[in-house]
Amino acid sequence: MNRIIEYGSVESIPYYNCSGKSSEEWFATGVQRPLFGWSILIFGFLIELLYIPTIYMMFRTKLIHLTCYKIIVCLGVTDMLATLTCSTFSGWLFIQGAVFCNYPTFIYLAGCLGLAGWCMACGSTLLLVVNRVLDVLYRPLSEFLFDGNRIFFSIALIYLYGFSVSMFSPAILFNSVIMAWIADPLTIDPEFKTDEISDFYRNHVQSTNNWIFCSGTCTLYTVYCILVNKMQRGQKSKASRQVFIQSSIICSFNTFSAMTYNAMMFIPPPPWVVVIAELCWSIVHGCPAIIYLTMNRTIRAEFLKFFGLNKKMSKQSGELRKHRTLRIGWFDQHANEALNGEQTPVEFLCTKFNIDYQEARKQLGTTGLAAHAHTVKIRDLSGGQKSRVALCNLALGSPDIIILDEPTNNLDIESIDALAEAIRDFNGGVLMVTHDERLVVRTDCNLWIVENQTVAEIDGDFDDYKKEVLDALGEALVAKK
Repeated sequence: MNRIIEYGSVESIPYYNCSGKSSEEWFATGVQRPLFGWSILIFGFLIELLYIPTIYMMFRTKLIHLTCYKIIVCLGVTDMLATLTCSTFSGWLFIQGAVFCNYPTFIYLAGCLGLAGWCMACGSTLLLVVNRVLDVLYRPLSEFLFDGNRIFFSIALIYLYGFSVSMFSPAILFNSVIMAWIADPLTIDPEFKTDEISDFYRNHVQSTNNWIFCSGTCTLYTVYCILVNKMQRGQKSKASRQVFIQSSIICSFNTFSAMTYNAMMFIPPPPWVVVIAELCWSIVHGCPAIIYLTMNRTIRAEFLKFFGLNKKMSKQSGELRKHRTLRIGWFDQHANEALNGEQTPVEFLCTKFNIDYQEARKQLGTTGLAAHAHTVKIRDLSGGQKSRVALCNLALGSPDIIILDEPTNNLDIESIDALAEAIRDFNGGVLMVTHDERLVVRTDCNLWIVENQTVAEIDGDFDDYKKEVLDALGEALVAKK
């Protein structure tokens, strides 16, 4: 964009002049593609609509307090910006059959926006996977770099990077004939084009970004999948499968799109490859919103609840009797909200349970909360750290019975293992609702299944139940065939 400032307008930039043909003649050089155009235009419009409630749900459910969700919101905003270019604007330009010289200023500015969005999305994706890898590999370093407000420094660098790319590197320009956004405006006849002119168009920042992004993302996601599988000790849990599926989806679309656009700078690929690359670019920025709504239980449940699409159970009859001295402890996925955000974990426990400073720190240490987090205000802690404080709050209440509703939300694998051990050692009753296979297996508890408006005890352990479900599924598939 600095070239517009330097030369005064888009068409005043050297080699971008469109005066060689009239507007009608430039339109005649393009190819109208209404089917493809309407497809990606509608896709882009739907993605923009999905992202708005998805990001809102992250704030509504307090997931935004987690470091990784701060990065995800950053990624969502950049995806929405990039979707404007790669889907919404592209769709309209495909319908028009436009080339650069039909709308030079609009296409140049849209290309700057799309390129900035792509580079910021690349940076956000890399930051997210680095955060996830460090969370599993060496949590103290992850907390030091990203916890609290420190994550905003990294996010600010990403936006600064996107701004710099849009300001100081050549724009990508739409062409309906090639069916892609390319660096060359195609205003000069090929026989008069020199190496100097070609280099003036070429965007070295974009190609470098793509190489680093693809190699970095694929490598780090591979490491992350290996680490998660190792932490799961080889168990093929639902969580590890989701990690692998999401990683594969992200890496596949990102890699194909980035590498195809890099190749287009040197060799013209077949048209079908370009079309797939253009689709991948749209999907890269659109699939995260779909993944969040389909694979994230918390966001999906809140989304359905917000739009009144979830089925609510009506109250039935019943009776509750308990001894007057019975203490019942409760912990659910929203337990963090009961904490006083203006206090530190130590202050919160000292005030509520009338214990001294050292005892509070000792109790917090038993939950695995890092020492430096003991004196940080609760509002500035990550979701996992707040969950540890809430668990400590639960334990210090000395309950006789504990009711746990999805207690593993916001907990890492090590914390889940620690929770399972605490449940096994607890001298009292525990009623737990969970979808976490790892916690179920490690607590070795009695299992009850809720389905078809009934509650029934499972005859056997979790592996027996899983085998029964898989056998029933296999029989159903055979019957269907």
